[in-house]
Amino acid sequence: MSPTVLLFRTPTPAAEGPDRFISALEAHSYHAFSVPVLEHAFVNVEALVAVIRNSPEERYAGVIVTSGRASEGWRDAAEALLSHAPAISTSWQRTPFYVVGARTADHLVPPSKSTIHFYPASENILGAAESGNAEKLGQFIIQDAQRRESTNLPLLYLTGDKSRDTIRTILDKASIPTQLLQVYETRTSSTLAEDIRKAADATPKQDRASEPRSVTQPSRTWLVFFAPSSAKPALLILDRLYELPILESNPELSQELPEARIAAIGPTTASYLSGEHRPTCLRVDVTSPSPTPEALATAIRGFDAS
Repeated sequence: MSPTVLLFRTPTPAAEGPDRFISALEAHSYHAFSVPVLEHAFVNVEALVAVIRNSPEERYAGVIVTSGRASEGWRDAAEALLSHAPAISTSWQRTPFYVVGARTADHLVPPSKSTIHFYPASENILGAAESGNAEKLGQFIIQDAQRRESTNLPLLYLTGDKSRDTIRTILDKASIPTQLLQVYETRTSSTLAEDIRKAADATPKQDRASEPRSVTQPSRTWLVFFAPSSAKPALLILDRLYELPILESNPELSQELPEARIAAIGPTTASYLSGEHRPTCLRVDVTSPSPTPEALATAIRGFDAS
């Protein structure tokens, strides 16, 4: 029976085609399910509309967007501006937008010709391929800034309420100013407990504990976390449904709960799980070498095959 993987992330909308994480894992013969942990709400929309309304040339050296939700916030504000002021002539086409990941970059593609001036030209969407996390993006921005004409203008940094200071700290050390604007906030999904239990119930019966096991028996369920902010509320529920791995060996595993293995999408999430989550630190069995579906699926398959 194929192992099960529970991905604690928002599923890809059906309108955007197949979920690449699900597809990559299924290609390795896993049963994969996405479980949305967080709900997002846009904030400071009027402030962002005001930013987009005015041309950036004398105000910003560029824009930093580190999440798909932040780029969706930009798109939402651009649509709001278009509906109220269709004749606005401002243009962001020549402004560099520094992004993490392909999904973030995809949301910065103009949805129509009428909004094209509210978005960067495709050649000015930078860093998606070179940076898989905030630290790498920070270093990429520094290298890119060295190739551009010197300016004292800040980079506009679109953030959420859970955003870390990694990029800002790196840029501060390089004397590159930033201006933060929170564009979304995050809260725990009101249906999280129900959604996790549904996903756990969908696990094939052979994956669930039904008879005593040794501690060396391979796990059949993977729990994959994509951010510290989503890991924390999910673990409070998972602790009651699975035997979670810990750094110190436990010779008396529960005979009632199924074992689980843990994977993290990157080093920041792995560090949180293994060192900051609770007094009993979790053992992270796999940290994906890059935040791509293929890298994650290959890393999990490699661990199971070892």
